[in-house]
Amino acid sequence: MRLMRRYHGAVRLVPMSASHCYSAKELRTMLHGLMTQRGQLLLDFCGETVPLCSPDEVSLCASLLAVYHNSCIRDNIQVSCI
Repeated sequence: MRLMRRYHGAVRLVPMSASHCYSAKELRTMLHGLMTQRGQLLLDFCGETVPLCSPDEVSLCASLLAVYHNSCIRDNIQVSCI
């Protein structure tokens, strides 16, 4: 599960800390901030790219992403950025 952002035609990963655990509220605030800027947020989920089109979808994504990211940190799993 990776969070990406399409901006001016280019898709880039949204950087996240490799050592910091995030709360769902913290990620929700960050993602809503990115959503208000120009560009589109995308979630790469098992190879499927899912566009996040509404604030409700962003809130759900933030909760799922916090659980996934924090479990990777806890289990010391390195997630590929490719």
